[in-house]
Amino acid sequence: MISISAPAKINWTLCITGKRPDNYHQIYSLMQCVTLYDRLIFTPSSEFILKTTLDFPVEDNLIYKAYQLLSNTISLKSRGTTPLGAVIELHKEIPMQAGLGGGSSDAAAALIGLNRLWNCGFSINDLSTIGAKLGSDVPFFIEGKYAVIEGRGEIVTPLKSSPVYDIILIKPDFNISTSWAYQRITQYSKVTSDYSNKLDQALKNRDFAQIQLLMRNDFEPVLIEEFPMISNIKSTLIELGAVTAILSGSGSAIFGVYSDEKSALSALPKITSSYPNYLIKHTKTL
Repeated sequence: MISISAPAKINWTLCITGKRPDNYHQIYSLMQCVTLYDRLIFTPSSEFILKTTLDFPVEDNLIYKAYQLLSNTISLKSRGTTPLGAVIELHKEIPMQAGLGGGSSDAAAALIGLNRLWNCGFSINDLSTIGAKLGSDVPFFIEGKYAVIEGRGEIVTPLKSSPVYDIILIKPDFNISTSWAYQRITQYSKVTSDYSNKLDQALKNRDFAQIQLLMRNDFEPVLIEEFPMISNIKSTLIELGAVTAILSGSGSAIFGVYSDEKSALSALPKITSSYPNYLIKHTKTL
């Protein structure tokens, strides 16, 4: 049996810099994993079985697509006598359609777990290349916990000495489809080459004024028009002690950044009472 934790992520910044000929968007993002996890358990089997409480067809799950892609990638010679099957149990904690990368993280964990279960011997770079075919965020979850992301998400530059922050995540009672959100982007950002370096240094130096200045998410303006609650949640987080707050990915989750654990834990009961029907989690960056 193999057990792998698949973390959620936040976007310290998310800039959409253009649209590619293949209709994917070019992005520039600084992403970091947080301590909110799905868990995948792998056991050997001669057939593929995905055990999950999610209420949609298994064929639509990125874990199943990761299984298909990896098994099709393995050559006849490398298969040997190892049966290309597995039982995968998915224990879900990361909310869907929240901008937290849960599906992509699960796909990355599936590739890593099956690579070990089947003794494939694929390197991290190999798995990242395979994962890029599944989704834009998958290579990030394979390659690093704190990284600059470029291209459509497949260009991952891991950064050293990831900063540790207390984060409060709020997932409202509405979902936002990533493809729907991208369809509403009509203007693109210009990003200088030293932008990520400045934000990285501000985070490591705990320079909160610079962090507030540099954090941005190009989805926010267009999504707040449709979902004004995003703005309300940001304001609540800041009123309750967050240094700053921002939408993660294409939403709908918003995260507040706290200067220390004490202030985050102090704010948590008040935030919970303000939004009793929302998913609220205190996490830390990894």
